[in-house]
Amino acid sequence: FPVTIVHQVPGWEEIVNRNEKTLANRYCKLKTRDIKYSIVIPTYNHLHDCLQPCLESIIKYTNLSNIEIIVVANGCRDATADYVKSLGIEFVLIESEEQLGYTKATNLGMQAAKGKYIVLLNNDVVLLPQVANKWLDILEEPFNKSHKTGMTGPMLFKGVPGKSNDFIMFFVR
Repeated sequence: FPVTIVHQVPGWEEIVNRNEKTLANRYCKLKTRDIKYSIVIPTYNHLHDCLQPCLESIIKYTNLSNIEIIVVANGCRDATADYVKSLGIEFVLIESEEQLGYTKATNLGMQAAKGKYIVLLNNDVVLLPQVANKWLDILEEPFNKSHKTGMTGPMLFKGVPGKSNDFIMFFVR
């Protein structure tokens, strides 16, 4: 039912949005969502310089209706947990009190994943301007072309013809 606001309270929209996210986090998780992609992002601190820009770019260039973003707070001592909890039901937080390292943190995220596809993403990745979900469509395309595909990445290098030494390029810093 429509609500009429008699006078505008400063910051009203921000308060309403924050409360809607809080209620959705508490009560809407009870509903099961059809999850196509689980994006697993392990992180160790670096909220403001890495994780926040990463998640903001995902929000901007991704339709989150059938996606879960699993952030594994890997011994974080900054405000990572509070930030992720504030983002909505599409964001899942897994917290570890101790620093587990990339591999264990990523495995925790993959174990919790409910999607048909799991995307492993570093916390320092920022998506470039694009049509919504284009980056996911590119990663999914090889699966649609061949049932033999088990993994995709941003770049595939072909090996010597006749030998099976193709490999996927990942980027690390």
